[in-house]
Parts: sequence; C-alpha cells; structure tokens
Amino acid sequence: MIIALSLFLVGDILFIFKNISVLFTLGMFSFVLGKLFFAFKFSNQNDFKLIKLFPILSFCFIYILIILNIVYDKLEGYFFPVLFYLFVAMLVLQFAYLRKSEVDRKSYLIVGLGVLFSVFSDSISVLHVFYSEGIFYEKVTVILLYGISQYLIVTGIVSEKIIKKNKNLYEDNILEI
Repeated sequence: MIIALSLFLVGDILFIFKNISVLFTLGMFSFVLGKLFFAFKFSNQNDFKLIKLFPILSFCFIYILIILNIVYDKLEGYFFPVLFYLFVAMLVLQFAYLRKSEVDRKSYLIVGLGVLFSVFSDSISVLHVFYSEGIFYEKVTVILLYGISQYLIVTGIVSEKIIKKNKNLYEDNILEI
C-alpha cells in the first residue's frame, strides 16, 4: 500500500508539468502502477463465478466506451495510454468489488466508496485534459475527489478484517500495512 501511495505522489508531481509530454506520460504510468498495486492488494485467492462479475464488467465496458467516445477526437497519440489507464482503473474497481466475501462489510464499503471516488476523479481528469477545460471545476473537484478516495481506501484497508470461511472468525489484517 505504501508503494502505491508513493507512486501516486510521484504521479502527482509529474502531472504538475503536464505540458511536457514525456513527464505527463511518466505521471500517467506512475498512476497506472499505483493502481495496479491497489489491485494486487484487493485481489484474493478464491475462485469466483463469471456470472457474478457480469454487472461490474458491463459497467466497466460501458464506462470506458463513454469516456473514449467523448475524448476520442482529441486523444491523438494518447489513445492507447488512456485506454490502458481506464482499463487499469476499472481493474481496481473489479478487484475492490471481489473483496465482498473476503473482508468485513465496513472495510468493503469504505474501500468500495473510495474506489468510486477515484473513478469519478479519473473521469474528470481525462475529460479535463482531453475534452474541455472548465469542466466540473476540475482543479478543485479532481483533487477533492482524489484526496477523499485515497483517504477512504487507506482507512478501509487499515481497518480491514479478513473473514476466515472455515472457522467463521475475523482476523485483523495489520501485517499488510
């Protein structure tokens, strides 16, 4: 989790220089790596049925299509990096969703809400950079949603209790911090 947060910090610093395309790309890459570390943290070892994933996969597919449809004309050479970024953001959402049977309800809901705030922040960021400035007061909204998302995700992970299926006990997950 500390590695993910550190990568987000590096990405934030690189995004300050968003007019320099190399730094912007490195910032996006740093965010993707941070999101992947969150996805690894949320992953579990249990098998899941694909039918259970259908609602979340449908949402993710439609979300990516809508965002790409809006910004497609202005993406230029950033089509694949933005597509990959959105894919990873949806991957984090899916893994957060799959935590439901693995962790206590409080942690699940807090992390889930944090990931949704992250998706909203990412959406506004992509729309701001590749569609239109002045959208949803983007500077304040993005940083507010981003800050809230990080706070909720970290809080949810720190308070997480793993559900042991066989013994029906809770175990504090303090070693993962």
